[in-house]
Amino acid sequence: MRKLILLSFALFALATSYQSNAQVVITTVGLPYSQDFDALSNDTTFTTAHAMTLTGWSIFEKGTSSAVDQMYKVNHGTRNNGETYSYGDTLSSDRSLGSLASGTNLPAFGVGFTNNTGASITGFNLTYRGEQWRSGDTVTAALDSLIFEYSTTATGVNDTVASWNPVSSLMFNTPNLTTNIVGALNGNVAPNFANVTGTISVLIPNNATIYLRWRDINKSGSDDGLAVDDVLILFASTGNPKPSITSTTPPDDAFGVSPATTNLTLTFDQPVVVGTGNVIVKNLTDASIQTIACGTTTIAGSTVTIPGVNLVAGKQYAVNFDSTCYASSTAANSNGIYDNTSWNFETMPNALIDWNKNNLDMSLLANEILSFTISNASSFNLTILDVNGNVVKQQAINAQSGLNKISINTNQLGHGVYFIRLSNKEYNGTVKFTK
Repeated sequence: MRKLILLSFALFALATSYQSNAQVVITTVGLPYSQDFDALSNDTTFTTAHAMTLTGWSIFEKGTSSAVDQMYKVNHGTRNNGETYSYGDTLSSDRSLGSLASGTNLPAFGVGFTNNTGASITGFNLTYRGEQWRSGDTVTAALDSLIFEYSTTATGVNDTVASWNPVSSLMFNTPNLTTNIVGALNGNVAPNFANVTGTISVLIPNNATIYLRWRDINKSGSDDGLAVDDVLILFASTGNPKPSITSTTPPDDAFGVSPATTNLTLTFDQPVVVGTGNVIVKNLTDASIQTIACGTTTIAGSTVTIPGVNLVAGKQYAVNFDSTCYASSTAANSNGIYDNTSWNFETMPNALIDWNKNNLDMSLLANEILSFTISNASSFNLTILDVNGNVVKQQAINAQSGLNKISINTNQLGHGVYFIRLSNKEYNGTVKFTK
């Protein structure tokens, strides 16, 4: 029986339209999010369906009723149809978002949050006011409820495949079971409301999304009209997330870096502040080092500029820096770089090779065949240089229009790093190879 119910639910979800607004973006941990729903409609037609326009909020209704339209209507507590509602006093701008379930319409509504703080969120505190705007009957003693649940894998409030986690302490139950009337109540007047609060521990990585929703149950007998108002959410991050490097300039393993470069830059995944320690620029070719105090570097948000770098043509470099050099706003130090493999680059050999002028894409195949394509037949100077920029071989070649494959004889070369350069008045190209 359960499989049949789930299948019916999934098929209906596909058959009904679902309006999903963009998620609320959380950029700062500790900055509260609030929603009072006063922007919802308070029209007096009661029959007009309104699209949800609150940022991040969506409605999901399922069932066979013609009112299953993923929209809401205005209700002052006088209507008992299964529907999602903007509840409140007549003509009052003080609104709340709620619903009344029926056998043919089971509403749910909720909100999505995307973590864009630059660090993982580890939980949140939720406070809201639950309001009862209608008493369904005076006979049934069973509680009516809005079940609260959250999901870190859902793609929306309407996701029927994702795992949803119910939190009993954050559900809203009918607060007034003693009323002797059937019909409208004032949800702003005691005992028709209750404050609900709770804390959830849940990991929300940076750039991940979490959805929160309230799902109306269809109790036996006539349902109550229940709503939520004055939602307040405070996201938190425990611990001190370390800044992580997202990019460097020059990039790791870059080749052909200009020796005229005087600044290096690195970007972290969050804003950082400068600390103490040193940046070490290592010339691996000559086993020499340059020490630059972290205090002399400049920071713009998450990007660090390292000034005063002296590079030499045709050398291999590695950049290290102390973990105390850069820290997050929570005073967590970065991991630093202490090895010679995380940030490497190599400078161009010398002025004979101007990498900025390269406009010929070449490759050297495994059998020492130089491959390139040109639009017009041309004559080239072919030059082979060693890692220090010394010319070890030169010759003239004629290339045809289209794809060219030219055999390169490197038998006379010793072991080491070399560069093949093709040039004429129209083209320049250089390819690196190791013998």
